[in-house]
Amino acid sequence: PVSAVFGSNAGLLGDFSWPVIRPTQSTDSTIATSVDEYFNSEREHSATEKVNYLFLGPKITLPSELQRMALSYIVTGYDTNLAVPSAKLFIYSSSRSVQVITSIAGVVTPPKNIPDGTYTLVFTGDGYANETNEVSVVYDVRKSVCQQTIVLNQAIRIDDCIATKYTVKDAQTDQIINGASLTISSTTSSTFLQQIIYAVNGEIVVPVFIPNGVYTLTFSASGYDSTSVQSTIISNCRKPTNPYPQFLSKIIPIGELRAVLTWEVNCTQDLDIHLVSTNIHVYYGMKMFTYGLTKITLDHDVTKGFGPETMSLKDLTWDKKYLIVVNNFDHLCDMKLTKAMVTIYSAGGQQVVQIPTQSTPGELNWWVVAIIEDNTVRVINSLQNPIPSNQAGAAKYSDFIVN
Repeated sequence: PVSAVFGSNAGLLGDFSWPVIRPTQSTDSTIATSVDEYFNSEREHSATEKVNYLFLGPKITLPSELQRMALSYIVTGYDTNLAVPSAKLFIYSSSRSVQVITSIAGVVTPPKNIPDGTYTLVFTGDGYANETNEVSVVYDVRKSVCQQTIVLNQAIRIDDCIATKYTVKDAQTDQIINGASLTISSTTSSTFLQQIIYAVNGEIVVPVFIPNGVYTLTFSASGYDSTSVQSTIISNCRKPTNPYPQFLSKIIPIGELRAVLTWEVNCTQDLDIHLVSTNIHVYYGMKMFTYGLTKITLDHDVTKGFGPETMSLKDLTWDKKYLIVVNNFDHLCDMKLTKAMVTIYSAGGQQVVQIPTQSTPGELNWWVVAIIEDNTVRVINSLQNPIPSNQAGAAKYSDFIVN
């Protein structure tokens, strides 16, 4: 049955009569028997009959509370829980037209009377990752809460994202490895099932959509040491380079070492790996040293891209101590921003050394990665500036600080 509720003190309401509920499409005086069949659209007062008519339209299906647009949003940062003053809201319609709402003290207010339809809301803020919501609008009905909180998460660097495609290459020859595979496993989700993807025509194609999270990518091939890297996915972000190269090193025998330099940020095109001892300096200007059983070679030198620069070392008995160092040759960006890493392979496994990212005074263009002494590797991982890069060929062991 239809019901109407009035105030407890009728004297405050003045001259009125009980309301009558009628359908808006009715041509007679049929009274609605169930308010559930209609949607309240307007109210009309008849002065002659002194009857309040509540006209009801045909019943419609409204979006659920979660699917509705809010009257306003306050955009906060995950790290401060405070409003983000630079926040903006981009409202995309199904036709991809866009409306941009600039926040006032971190609050964004969508316009009123939005046409029915499905919309994508993209919340942005300087230094944060975008947050995306899908909403449905019917008769511009909004959420019951006046203001919804949107939390912006940690900004994700595009270089941390997963690639759409990968090519797996030999770290010494830069040639594609046939039969390579990629294993994707999640470190944050218990529902994500591990996926193994095999290369086809030299390329590994990653699934179109992967849920947000942190993933371990393990690249493998027969006869090679596997390599694992981490990728973070927010809003299915992808690396801009396609296909993205990954490098594997062949399994090596006892008594040999291999150092492979790669980097992930293309703000620089040329990092150079050097091996320096008291009497030896192997680098792009002198790519090989041999004496007796000792053999040191720069197998691969890259002047554009993400590496690899590969140094192979065999029977290091000529000198007692050797340094693996890296030089920022082209100075196109601060070396700390390159996400460079050197992987040192031996018969006993591998060590991965990531370039330091902590703040340092000025721009330092030499990275002392490790010292090799009696075929034992000890990580140094220090940024230094002993000599200018244009004198890289003259670098000596004594130029560097080794603690």
